Amino acid sequence: MEILDTQIPPVNIFLRSSLYTTTNSNSDGIKNNLVFEINESIQCDPLLDMLISCNSFQFINSFYTINEYNCYFYYIKASNIQDIITVIIPLGNYNIKTLVTQLNNLIPYLQFTYNASTSKITITSKDTVSSFKLVDINGKYLNIYETLGFDDWGTSIYDTSHTSPYLYNLITVQVLHICVTNLNLENVFVRNTQRHNILASIHIDSMFGNTQTYFNTSGYKYKISDPTTTFLNIVILDQDFNVVNFQNIDWFINIAFYFVTKKDVKLSTTLEDHQNSLTEELGPDSYIIESELHQALNELL
Repeated sequence: MEILDTQIPPVNIFLRSSLYTTTNSNSDGIKNNLVFEINESIQCDPLLDMLISCNSFQFINSFYTINEYNCYFYYIKASNIQDIITVIIPLGNYNIKTLVTQLNNLIPYLQFTYNASTSKITITSKDTVSSFKLVDINGKYLNIYETLGFDDWGTSIYDTSHTSPYLYNLITVQVLHICVTNLNLENVFVRNTQRHNILASIHIDSMFGNTQTYFNTSGYKYKISDPTTTFLNIVILDQDFNVVNFQNIDWFINIAFYFVTKKDVKLSTTLEDHQNSLTEELGPDSYIIESELHQALNELL
């Protein structure tokens, strides 16, 4: 249902990632934390509420299977528990066959195999005698374990062979969270978590190299508590709230601002509040009157 009730037209802004004003990204070409200054400020009258919506977002699936967040493999041999062996997997797009081949070439001590019917990975010590385990070194879980179907903290025991308890998952970036960090969206978020001001969450269903377009078919809009907007800081995160690398490929977004009249709506917060309000209206004998009426109706039936 359309709730716009003013004659003020919406403000539509079309953004292309390469036409940003400034960038807060750590390196060139990532295009995931960009500031766009607008040519005139968007003002909201005190008698109005301002709403914002991400009406569309278009991008190319350019996300590598192995990226900067899952390119590390750590393991410890039981024969030398003081030595954490670190392996860095080259960034790139892999299928399960090429990924297993790459791991076998990089780590000669271990043998990686996969089961096509169960979609699970087995890692075995090549000498079949020496035991090992997978570890994480900094608690940030920037490793390949979840991609291979293991817990992101590694394995709990030393063994000569480890089979992943879960299926391997080569879709590293599964969701795009479109965030506008400089505006305060009035929304609900999980307690004890960082607030990201997510304007839209897009589940990726395109293959690598293909274009995907998101449309806000629900028409949902967020209320903004900021009276004036002079720029938009767009940050794009994945499902783990890591910034996304678009490999220097442009994305396009349509953001719209809407204006509605402020409403003074008072709702009873609880059923108890509603009952107390009813009691005040009918007087202290309301419960007795209600009970007698209910009994009289039962006798008539």
